[in-house]
Amino acid sequence: MVSITVPTLVVQGTHDVSAPPELCGQRIAALVPGSRLAVYPNAPHAIYLTHQDQLTEELLDFAAKKV
Repeated sequence: MVSITVPTLVVQGTHDVSAPPELCGQRIAALVPGSRLAVYPNAPHAIYLTHQDQLTEELLDFAAKKV
């Protein structure tokens, strides 16, 4: 079994039809100890295009706390 041992941020949009949160983001976060799940209401799969500012803030915050 392979395990992830680095800080992990899982980002998921509630309107992601290609990777539904209950099948992807929530499961991944549950399987990775100490991970952080960020769920964006009304966000689609391409969060990096539709929620750039929020995602950038999320990534900077995560990096600052985990470095």
